[in-house]
Amino acid sequence: MFLEKRLSLSEDEWTRRNDMLFNQFVRGVSLDNIKVFHSFLPIIKKREPDTWRLIEFLQMEHPEIKVAVSRTLWKEKIMENYLLDKRERMVVNGLGIPEPVAGKKIDDKSIDMVVVPLIIFDKQGNRLGYGKGFYDTFFNNCRPDVIKAGLSLGTPLDFIPYMERHDIKLDCCVTPFGVWDFRENIVNS
Repeated sequence: MFLEKRLSLSEDEWTRRNDMLFNQFVRGVSLDNIKVFHSFLPIIKKREPDTWRLIEFLQMEHPEIKVAVSRTLWKEKIMENYLLDKRERMVVNGLGIPEPVAGKKIDDKSIDMVVVPLIIFDKQGNRLGYGKGFYDTFFNNCRPDVIKAGLSLGTPLDFIPYMERHDIKLDCCVTPFGVWDFRENIVNS
């Protein structure tokens, strides 16, 4: 139901919300003390938030911040993380996710902030993803202080009732309409 709502966005509305999301991120998310920034790469056919603009912004305006992306190892049910290099070749996997073919692998514990894909989130910081658990496993391999920042083109639900014990909450979530900070229980719009 929630994915279908996102999929029903017109091209113009999807573009408009991505522009607003980018502006909210740049205005409302602190990059202080971030040395390694991990981003998902969008599944365009699922109308995920377009993270490429954010990545390009970091590379141009914050060259001191290294950008990392994942390659999924399906059999092992884990993600390997690599520094994003413009020279590295990317391929689109079977689910439509761009992934690096090779590159410089990095340790999960070196990552300071992770931008997390999601379908929907709630006002408590819970997120509903695609149900495979890759990000929950990934977070368990990161430092406890890693910042988990969701990106959503929609607004939060009041409550997601079907969360599981192993689900890890977001620290914040950026939407076109504001930034939800679950550590401080505030919304900046």
